[in-house]
Amino acid sequence: MSLRSAVEWKLLRAGSDVRKKHQMGRQLVRMRKVGLRVTGALALAIGLVCAPGGTTAPPRSAGSSDGYRALPWHLVDLFWVLDKPLEVERLSLEVDILTDPPLGYTFFIAGLSTHLNGDQSYTGWLTNLQVMAGDGEDYEMIGPGFVFSHYGERSPLAIRPSIGGRRMIYDSQERCFVSVRPPYKWAKGKYTVEIVRMDRERIGEDTYLWVGSFIRRHDTNERCFVGSIRYKGASLTCSNEICTFIEIAGNEEDRPKTFPEVSVSLSNLRVDGKPAPLREVLAVYREKVPQCAEARLESPRRGASTDDGPAVRIDVGKRLFDREPGTVSLYSAR
Repeated sequence: MSLRSAVEWKLLRAGSDVRKKHQMGRQLVRMRKVGLRVTGALALAIGLVCAPGGTTAPPRSAGSSDGYRALPWHLVDLFWVLDKPLEVERLSLEVDILTDPPLGYTFFIAGLSTHLNGDQSYTGWLTNLQVMAGDGEDYEMIGPGFVFSHYGERSPLAIRPSIGGRRMIYDSQERCFVSVRPPYKWAKGKYTVEIVRMDRERIGEDTYLWVGSFIRRHDTNERCFVGSIRYKGASLTCSNEICTFIEIAGNEEDRPKTFPEVSVSLSNLRVDGKPAPLREVLAVYREKVPQCAEARLESPRRGASTDDGPAVRIDVGKRLFDREPGTVSLYSAR
């Protein structure tokens, strides 16, 4: 199963009935893991909530109201496939956000998402953060910022938010996660997102690692510390598939009629400062979701090579494509 997005939905006003509040939380904070297997890996989710503007969706049909599955919708999952899982100290990817963040949308760009020491994790940009409020019994939306999340962990002691950063913790019988979420008014431009191994901690007989996320803005050279999260193990291992993805999320009342126009260029995936040992790059388009995103290889062209590895551009909302869902190979090292 793969993660639903980092976009979790704001609770409705619950009044004084605590039981009603918790029922609403379970209904609206939907971060259910949605299955997608690609060469044995699991795609993680990002989220966006659509609002008026962008490209008009097709007329709604009977049954599922618009012919699509229930939200969330993975518009495209981009897999950077390595030869094998790797022990790492640092993962990084250059992300050039070519368009302004769409106003009125909750839009999440998950630059790096993978399994770290076996646990699903992701980090990236979000236009509207949901965080815990007050004593943790409720949630609030605080606007744009960054996200770093670790699924399979539930302890509040396993997160270190940045100065001024916020937290999100979810724990149920189905799933659990912890997340650090600093507010930041990000805009279009070039960034580098990093996942970095930090210090070790001994708890009883077990060894843990603290892992941090950083996002550097190239035009100002500002390096923002998203926060750090604890993982069990003496070393840090990532799976052989790293995913970048885009998703539309929400509840059924928020099913979008339009899609934002957003373009992102992705390049220079590195492991410990060196070009990642890529085997291939795959774009996955899921069934029963709007086919309004396209991933295409920008470089290297056929027969060419570059020290920085392949670059891929993703365009969302430019138009609806008449295509069958499936997997498209964008790049192969062989």
